[in-house]
Amino acid sequence: FLFQHINEINCCTQTISKSTKQKRHAPLSLQNRNQMIKKRNFHLLAFSLISFLATSKALAATTRFPSHLRATGLQQHLEGEQDQHEEFDICIVGGSIAGLALSIGLQTQFPNLSVALVEKRTFSKAGVVLGLAPNGQKALQELDQQDGKFLLQTILKKGQKIKGPKELNFRTMAVMVFWFELRDALLEHTKKLGGRLSIFTRMELQGMAQDSNKVALTFQDNEEHRTRTLSAKLVVGADGVHSTVRSLMGLPPAVKSDTTSIRGTIVLNNEESPASLRQLKGDIILSHNDATLYIITNENNKNFIAWALSSKTKNLPPNISSDDFIEKLLSLLGHDNNELTENLEIAATVLRATQRENILCTQNAVMDMSSSGSWGTPRHLSCVATLVGDAAHACRPTDGQGGNMALEDCVVFCRTLSKYYDSRNNQLLDMKQLVAHFEQNRLPRVKRIHEDQRVRAELSPEDWVPWTAEFTDWVHEGV
Repeated sequence: FLFQHINEINCCTQTISKSTKQKRHAPLSLQNRNQMIKKRNFHLLAFSLISFLATSKALAATTRFPSHLRATGLQQHLEGEQDQHEEFDICIVGGSIAGLALSIGLQTQFPNLSVALVEKRTFSKAGVVLGLAPNGQKALQELDQQDGKFLLQTILKKGQKIKGPKELNFRTMAVMVFWFELRDALLEHTKKLGGRLSIFTRMELQGMAQDSNKVALTFQDNEEHRTRTLSAKLVVGADGVHSTVRSLMGLPPAVKSDTTSIRGTIVLNNEESPASLRQLKGDIILSHNDATLYIITNENNKNFIAWALSSKTKNLPPNISSDDFIEKLLSLLGHDNNELTENLEIAATVLRATQRENILCTQNAVMDMSSSGSWGTPRHLSCVATLVGDAAHACRPTDGQGGNMALEDCVVFCRTLSKYYDSRNNQLLDMKQLVAHFEQNRLPRVKRIHEDQRVRAELSPEDWVPWTAEFTDWVHEGV
């Protein structure tokens, strides 16, 4: 359109100009000259208007969107200097597995709802592995009702099957995938889906309060170094075991154990990575006193090595970036002794090759589910919010069901939401009742699995027995 207007302007200008050169051209009549001037002015006005709109759109694409979200197809928001109050239908706090999976369910099943996904960190490669069991696989496939099979197959191709014991006929219990690869696959899928999802990173939740029929959430934007306010009709806390949403809802925190977990991932680069790491195969378990190190490789993805170290020591350096952090971990494994085994040397190479941004240090904790009738907003509070994943029911990692239960949460939430959503008018109905309905439906299954994990975690190695076939079938059947 711009080129058409430019051509018309040039033609009109040339005609008017030539009409004044009487020696070579016959002059235009006054009426024709005035018509030609009007035509030129019309095209000038049209050209200016279209140019203004095109320039505004281009500026919006480069200045409104956070740099990490540009050109992703997601709906994104103006980031000016002043504080802003941005409104959404649903705000998900926490951009890990549960938060991203729920985003996919909302994008595909409720595309007209506006959704904010807020993560306090950037998307690093910290974390170790997750066993995606059959119930978790079914949940992922149901969440994406546009292309769930493709999403699931994309993830499973990255994983490695884990077989059960002889008592369970060596059935496949799970597919082991690197945690960050599952997270990245979900993140890329949300971008592919597009829609009315907005992702914010490096924003830490500070406060939450009911404001009329919406919840006002105050965040500290660590990218812009200012306070931002978002509001939503419903808040879903997917922010992990040490959930800020849970705390602001007035719910008891997770009960901390005396064990600290340090997890890391190495991204192998053929030019820079030690040759011994590129040749590493299989898994290594190394124990010394109260410290245990697991080094995990994946035959289907040789570009990464993951490791996890657990210890009850209270003398770890408080800061991962401190110079002696890695050496302190190695000393827990006996590396400062005179006799160094081959596995201990491998452990030293692995830990020293891990970039600090890919290390995560947390104190293990679990939720007490023994007496809770629900895990959402206490009924004496008016704030409309609920929880999914570890924020709701963090459990012992005995059989790796934590992540799978988080995916089940998302499925049950979307099923429940469909009963409280007026698609014709794009309205959410009775959010408090939705929260109560969701939690009441979810709680019995969560409690049973949670208790099983607790009991089995307290067994001594000689007393440990695998699941029965009946219980395995029930768990893997999912929701």
